[in-house]
Amino acid sequence: MAKARSLSLPLSCLYTMLLLSTGLANAEDNNSLFNQLPGDHELGMRTRFQKVNDNNLGDAQAMTTRLKLTSVFTLDDNKQWQFIVEPNYVHAFNDGRYNSVSVKKNTSPIPDPQSFNWNKVNVNYRSDNDWLCTCSIWAFCTLKLPCRSTSRR
Repeated sequence: MAKARSLSLPLSCLYTMLLLSTGLANAEDNNSLFNQLPGDHELGMRTRFQKVNDNNLGDAQAMTTRLKLTSVFTLDDNKQWQFIVEPNYVHAFNDGRYNSVSVKKNTSPIPDPQSFNWNKVNVNYRSDNDWLCTCSIWAFCTLKLPCRSTSRR
């Protein structure tokens, strides 16, 4: 019972994102919900089935779907400042029944666990002299991962 409850929120998010994406198919319809949202949005989806036959570690199979929404918001009239967010959601249809690295099983690993994370959270500035400055703040927004400094010295 607890397993079904834990999947209900991610599945409802999955279906909501799919329903919102239907506005992409009919771009001329300015009244669609997707076109009324502020900013520019792109929704990507991939479904993957992977099967591993391994006599040493054990056979494994996994079926996952990843949804990635990229949203770009222009912050000024000159279109020099932008705020970009890109959340990812991976739904594992057989979660807990394969070695996904986050769930340890005695099978070959398939590193595609069910998860939600922020792939990109950026503030960009594009100058009139054709250069771009990007400040990535994704490390502070990643779920399940410790924050790490990405600066080079």
